Amino acid sequence: MKYILGEFKERELANALNEKKYKELDNNCKYIVKRIFNFVDDDEIIHAYKIEEFIKPDICIEYKKEKRYISMKSGKSNYIHEEYITNFVKYLKECHISEETINTILLFHYGDGTTDGTGEKRKSFEEIAYELKDKIKLANFELNKSRAFITSTLLHIMFVGNSENAIMADYIYHGDKEYGLIVSRNQIMKYLNTKDFSWLNNIHIGPILLRPKARYVDREIKNPQMRETISFYWPRIELDLKYIENRYTDTMKDK
Repeated sequence: MKYILGEFKERELANALNEKKYKELDNNCKYIVKRIFNFVDDDEIIHAYKIEEFIKPDICIEYKKEKRYISMKSGKSNYIHEEYITNFVKYLKECHISEETINTILLFHYGDGTTDGTGEKRKSFEEIAYELKDKIKLANFELNKSRAFITSTLLHIMFVGNSENAIMADYIYHGDKEYGLIVSRNQIMKYLNTKDFSWLNNIHIGPILLRPKARYVDREIKNPQMRETISFYWPRIELDLKYIENRYTDTMKDK
């Protein structure tokens, strides 16, 4: 249901922007266009459309043949991205993350004492977090000691997605047709390079928490694909994006 609602809001925003002169837009749409382009002519027509492929950008906005690609988030959800755990492990290995840290992530993900989900009893988040607390502390140190790895991972899960050849998102827009805030890829990268996230206790990479999409504690595994999927969340994303928007200059529109 949340995906259907999200798609509705994306189409609603694209329709509100499409085939209208800048001066005809409502205040929120004017704000979006003004934020992502340097100079805007009141009489110039804006074009926008919903992107149908399963890639990170949801909306394309075009002004004077220049295109900007927007990934849209809405509501109270802190969800950022998901992919199969095997794909993420492959990415971690390519980034030279140690087997010890990868095994900790797998133990936390499956929660059954194994790194492949073959254990008989799946434990709750609280049980696993306590049992693995020392391993998680070591894993967090490795996952967060390199700014380059943090920014690379955020690019992967927020702007590029699972297809390396797909169009990359330029901006994150959090809101709906009526109101929202918009932050560029470069602003988020600047934020990541200046902030410390060591206060987070859960397995994390920068501000992003890792968790299984479904662990099925004390329940039958009804959807094996969900069991094999890792999800990424950014707690307090709306507040953090507002902070980033106000504190870090945007160079995307100068490209």
